[in-house]
Amino acid sequence: MIVVLGVVALATRGAIFRSPPMLAAIAAVVGLIVYQQARPKPKTFLTPTTAGELPAVNLIHRVAKAHKGRITAAEVLAETTLQLDLVTHTLDELTLAGSCQLVVGQKGTQVYYFPEFEDDGAKDELVT
Repeated sequence: MIVVLGVVALATRGAIFRSPPMLAAIAAVVGLIVYQQARPKPKTFLTPTTAGELPAVNLIHRVAKAHKGRITAAEVLAETTLQLDLVTHTLDELTLAGSCQLVVGQKGTQVYYFPEFEDDGAKDELVT
């Protein structure tokens, strides 16, 4: 921008800076450029390139699909790079949202059940 102003000023022998309308136009353009650079950029939703960049929900869904709809927090921890607190928090949110069901086994194991990922033969085996 400064280079362009310098070239125009040399070409007009400085006349560009002596005209009030031109100064106002220059100030408006510079102000617009400064505003565009200073304002916060909108969030963009890019497709991640690696599994480590995927949101926790997507990673949990991948594990649930691989395990035919039934997972534990330990399985998610073993197959992803997520931290325990994030896994338990996300699984609890998915349960509250109705995306999965929490089933407590006879030995107290918490199994998260995702019906959309199970095969047809396993549907009859679920004990709540």
